[in-house]
Amino acid sequence: MDINTQVKPHQKRQWCWDNDIFIYAKVMEHKRKSNIKIVIDIKGDKQMGEEIYKQTKAGQLKFAKKVDELYDYLYIAFNK
Repeated sequence: MDINTQVKPHQKRQWCWDNDIFIYAKVMEHKRKSNIKIVIDIKGDKQMGEEIYKQTKAGQLKFAKKVDELYDYLYIAFNK
C-alpha cells in the first residue's frame, strides 16, 4: 500500500503549512461576492491560477475541492 494514501488530508495540509506551502484565495475585485482565483505560495514564490471561481455555493464547493486536490498534490510532490 502506498504510504501517501495512509496520511489523512488534514495531516497533508499541516505538513504543507509547516514547510511554507500555502494555498489561498485572491479576490479579483473589491466588491461583494467578487470572483476569486487560487494562489499557491511555496516558500514565498507565488503563482496565481487561471481558473476563476464565483462566490456562489457551487463555486465555493468547486474552490474547496480544488484546494484539497492541490494540497494533496503538493504533499506528494514535495514530501520526499
